[in-house]
Amino acid sequence: MSRKPCKAAVQDSRPCDTSRLCPQHPEVGTVRHLALVLIVLLLAAAGGPPLLAAPGDISLVINGDLVETDVPPVIVRGRTLVPVRVVSEELGAYVGWDDRSRTVTVVSGASRVVLGVGQSTATVDGRPVTLDTPPEIISGRTMVPIRFVSEALGATVEWDPVLRRVTVTCVSAAPGVRGLAWEELPAAARFIVVTSGPVSFETMALPATDSYPDRILISVKGARVEVPPTIAVGVGGVTRIRTFEQETGGLHCAQVVLDLTRPVSDYRVWTTWEGAGLAARGELPVSLLGGLEAVVVEIPRQAPAACRMLGLEYEDGSGRVVIHLDGPADYQVWELSDPWRVVIDFSDTILIGPQGSLALGHSGFTKVRYAQFQVDPDVTRVVLDAERVRPYSVTRSGNDVIIHLGTAATITGLAYEAGGRATVEADRPLRASVVRLWDPDRVAVVIQGALLSGALAGGGTIDYEDDLVRSLTYEQSLSGQTVTLTFTLNDPGATAQAAPVPQGLSVKITKTPLAGKVIVLDPGHGGSDPGVVGPDGVTEAELVFAITSRLAEMLRAAGATVHLTRSADENPDKYERPAFANSVGADACVSIHLNANYRSSVSGSETYYCDTHPESRRLAELVQARLVAHLGRPDGGVRYQPNFPAVREPLMPSCLVEALYMSNPTDLALIMDPAVREKIALAVYEGLWEFFLTP
Repeated sequence: MSRKPCKAAVQDSRPCDTSRLCPQHPEVGTVRHLALVLIVLLLAAAGGPPLLAAPGDISLVINGDLVETDVPPVIVRGRTLVPVRVVSEELGAYVGWDDRSRTVTVVSGASRVVLGVGQSTATVDGRPVTLDTPPEIISGRTMVPIRFVSEALGATVEWDPVLRRVTVTCVSAAPGVRGLAWEELPAAARFIVVTSGPVSFETMALPATDSYPDRILISVKGARVEVPPTIAVGVGGVTRIRTFEQETGGLHCAQVVLDLTRPVSDYRVWTTWEGAGLAARGELPVSLLGGLEAVVVEIPRQAPAACRMLGLEYEDGSGRVVIHLDGPADYQVWELSDPWRVVIDFSDTILIGPQGSLALGHSGFTKVRYAQFQVDPDVTRVVLDAERVRPYSVTRSGNDVIIHLGTAATITGLAYEAGGRATVEADRPLRASVVRLWDPDRVAVVIQGALLSGALAGGGTIDYEDDLVRSLTYEQSLSGQTVTLTFTLNDPGATAQAAPVPQGLSVKITKTPLAGKVIVLDPGHGGSDPGVVGPDGVTEAELVFAITSRLAEMLRAAGATVHLTRSADENPDKYERPAFANSVGADACVSIHLNANYRSSVSGSETYYCDTHPESRRLAELVQARLVAHLGRPDGGVRYQPNFPAVREPLMPSCLVEALYMSNPTDLALIMDPAVREKIALAVYEGLWEFFLTP
């Protein structure tokens, strides 16, 4: 197992209690399935007092942690009401507010709860449910009573009438890969795999093959994948991230693959639950609350050269500390407590001269200290001491890094151009991280050390409704030092990149190659035609329908419009199927089959095409390559076949997949495994992705 610690260390020159680390995070959670239990918590206490309890009289404990809320919980008519946003941020769920309808929507995984202020009827996954006490707005916060959600989704909620305390305990879920995030730093790119807790994992660098490029594999043991199968990235030499589930050595594993543009061997891996990662988790652009953890992979830029820290300069009049460097050193910022202080670590950086300190006396900051903290790898550390928690921001100017004491960057405007380009206007360059979120599809751009000002103060939502972006929500974190811009997407496969500009930040949102494509999938046989029948009576028709249905889910999640030529119990004529594809104006058509041969020794995968459309062979080659790579069975090749109507009649690129042989015992055993059927669907998905990526 490769588990090198992050170069950032946990402590500075004095011991500190990392359990009291106090970085502040925006809400960018990615919890799925179980998380809805975690969002909507509170229920009225059985046996609790029937009258309105005084605010501040009730304490709230979630998974063992006391939760402080800006508006305290209250009991109204025997039901506990709490601020839904504070609770959701604590537990990593998504909360949306519609000011026009005065409704709050809470989403996690496939579940959705909608509640209206003053309305006694809510909906859970579209089903109306009557509330004993409707939501209210108290001191500007939406307060919700949610016994019915907690009980329906399995949370354990207890009321202690003596301590007047509500305790919410969530049922543990199986390990899972819950989210993905990435950010580009000056000297490295960082990729974050969010997990449901500490996990057992392995990482390895894999060389390029005929089917796949150079890549890094993160194999999470015993875990499930809860994110889309392919996400475009385009950052730090990673073109995309692929995820799938696989049986490895008899153990079910979640596989996360970073596809690379070049071989990488000097990457670093660390986790947020051990070693230096306990402190470094504070610098990540994701909220790791509610038991979430992360595996972090850092890929350095090519041929990283050590930078030199030439010295520090304090500008008393402007309240700035300027750190002079001779190159674009990567740096990491977080906060420590007892006493509160700011730590900045410069990776691959050598301090020129002895360690030292400068007196500050500005905005509550008392001193700045600097020293060579670590050698091989080289880390130079800068520490800001302060009397108490104080505002600050860190920016870059050329190679120099500037610490602004007592002031955060001021964001004065937001602009969005149709087609995916957004501009954040500010008084200085901004550094941001990008987090991709799902259910609903969103991109969060997290800007640390910044404040919303003017008309933007207090946050809000702007509706756009173009092909890529539905709306933009901008909000200030409770700590007051972090701004989160959340783009709600119309394109499920879109992603984003953020780059500093002299007066702010530029954000570019791009589409997946499958977005907007019309794809027809043809599950072979069906109805009165079972196709191949296995020894235990299982039919080709039912197996390929299951594979095709899963493939359709993947394609729709990436923004494609998908049509199937048949339902589970239909058998359209062999000419009706391609005619249907022609009638809907499909961009591609794929027919899915399983094979058979009188010789049981014949096995493997084959893909057929015809030359009706000149691009059909390329589509067939891409799909076949992915089948062989995922299944590891004999390569039957790409075969020209003008006698199959399924590939001869379509007017668009098309192919027919014979995934495996049901007449071969080894192939049949694989086909009966749901994980292998998932691989078949993923192989065709990846083939289509590659086909539309390079038209």
